[in-house]
Amino acid sequence: MEKLLRWSMKAGLIALVIVALWFLFGPLTRWIAGSDVDGLDAARRLDALNPIRGYLTTVLGTVSVGTGLVFAARRFWLEREKQVTDSFNAAIDHLGSDSATVRAGGISALERILRYSPVDRNRVLSTVASYLREHTRGSTVHGHLSADVAAAVATLRQPRRPEPRHPDLPLDLRGVRLPGVDLRGIQLAGADLTDAELTGVDLRSANLVGATLTGTTLINADLRGANLTGTDLTTTRLTDARMPEPPADERR
Repeated sequence: MEKLLRWSMKAGLIALVIVALWFLFGPLTRWIAGSDVDGLDAARRLDALNPIRGYLTTVLGTVSVGTGLVFAARRFWLEREKQVTDSFNAAIDHLGSDSATVRAGGISALERILRYSPVDRNRVLSTVASYLREHTRGSTVHGHLSADVAAAVATLRQPRRPEPRHPDLPLDLRGVRLPGVDLRGIQLAGADLTDAELTGVDLRSANLVGATLTGTTLINADLRGANLTGTDLTTTRLTDARMPEPPADERR
């Protein structure tokens, strides 16, 4: 039954193409040429109709090529989307492994998606942030990270090209514990770092514009060169922290 249905669809498509070609090179060609060709003999009528048919052939070929390119482009993007989705799902599966090395491989796969697929940027970043929240809640040795957590931090440190069509959403990093970790230059604009444990971290040149640091511990942290514009530090623990230099006009 299925074969019969496919055969019927192919036969119908062929019949449709034949009818369309007959209409193009028959009635439509005569209509474009006008009624004057009806009074010509066969040879002259053919000479009058052939240029029109040649023009229609060119138009038909152009449309066919354009349609083919559109379908090819659509197929390419669909296959690319499938590859990205498959890679993302495989990476998520790796994150559930009992091995930190395998989980680190999953994070690395997410980093590659982050680098080459801007449309998936927020999905990847939120996944990495969620991973850090879940896997740094226990006691963390000062400055020492497991392979998977180190890979997650490295992913957040990756430089990002501006993507106006896909602006980054603020990261949810509430309660993360990363004492003594090198976070130089990390992009945390608008991030929620409420109650985060960041004692002794190196945040030099980090982007913390508009970040939420309510109850965040930054004791002995290095914030020199960090951008803290719009950041509320009133409840942040900053004992012995090295702060950014104030602007030149404020130092006068």
